[in-house]
Amino acid sequence: EVLKLLQKSYAGKVKLIYIDPPYNTGKDFVYPDNFQDSIKNYLELTGQVEGGRKIASNTEASGRFHTDWLNMIYPRLRLARSLLKSEGVIFVSMDDNEVANLRKVCDDVFGEENFVASLIWQKMDSPSRNEAGRAVTDYHDYILVYAKSKDVVRLKRKRKDEILAAYPLTLADGRLARRRQLRKNGKNARREDRPTLWFKLDAPDGTGVWPVAPEGWEGRWVLSPETWAERERSGLTEWIKRDYGWVPYYIEVAPDEPMVPWPTLWTDVDQNRQAKARFTELMGAGVEFDNPKPPNLVRQMLLMGTEPGDLVVDFFAGSGVTGEAVIGLNAQDGGNRRFILVQIPENTSNAQLPTISAMCRERVRQAGKEVLHQRTQAEDVESDAPDVGFR
Repeated sequence: EVLKLLQKSYAGKVKLIYIDPPYNTGKDFVYPDNFQDSIKNYLELTGQVEGGRKIASNTEASGRFHTDWLNMIYPRLRLARSLLKSEGVIFVSMDDNEVANLRKVCDDVFGEENFVASLIWQKMDSPSRNEAGRAVTDYHDYILVYAKSKDVVRLKRKRKDEILAAYPLTLADGRLARRRQLRKNGKNARREDRPTLWFKLDAPDGTGVWPVAPEGWEGRWVLSPETWAERERSGLTEWIKRDYGWVPYYIEVAPDEPMVPWPTLWTDVDQNRQAKARFTELMGAGVEFDNPKPPNLVRQMLLMGTEPGDLVVDFFAGSGVTGEAVIGLNAQDGGNRRFILVQIPENTSNAQLPTISAMCRERVRQAGKEVLHQRTQAEDVESDAPDVGFR
């Protein structure tokens, strides 16, 4: 119902959607859609009948175990697609219970040609206590990634901080750099491979130097005479005297933003254990929520799929981790990404936060307070305060 309402104002305006829908374990399946009787359905979903207990369970005994789940997810994905911009992208978390069916549904809704990746997130690294007696322990979840149009979407690559460690030199202007030998090594390194790159250079003492390998065969340089001369004028060359003579080097400056493709195996983000600890840190020890996702998992999706001014939607918002991730990334890079979180008011056992919707709102509030507090601690009073509000 909310997704239908959003079509009026946000159709074709959303850059990224992330959802973490029910994994269809057969327990607490609270989306028994009944489009012919929506008021009754809403009362059931919000726990306003039968003493507030959840009354719908998708048990394997129903004979429609997968069908019930597919009937729930399919119309929501159809509506989600219409919300996306032409360059938009959707990320969907899932486990082995329904990932095969989810892949087929997404192929149908978004088109097989718009499949981007099946990411694997390592959610744990040791068996939980309820895994006793099992021969195989499930350590991962999947995240399916689809574009609205793969021909149009421009996903960003991953910043690789480790690349900077390969540049041990610091230039006078502060840039990182490394020294590269001018003579070609390895494959296609002989004179006959690139005859135009066989030429003489003058060493600092006037000695003529040719690209001759230590073994005596004629090689070639990496750069053309013109490029070498240009680098000399820019101070990006160097000569080093070795036992066997002068050796020319060119200086390679580190990229400002070293980027590499994202791997499909995500092991560099928090796991379930850290995600739970983060939830407790924000919400307090007395607030319980099953299996919250870690903020830096969603942050990586935002880094891949959004620019600083984009709109993000999560319509299985749960504890509000997507809101926290957006607020945190905006505070870091100065962006003004906006988010829309949708969560049905499913009951909880917490008197102060009686629904998951209330829990979601409180987490976003606490995440915003933390950002403002960190800014105060850093005495960052010159820049504008980040927008951590919502309505």
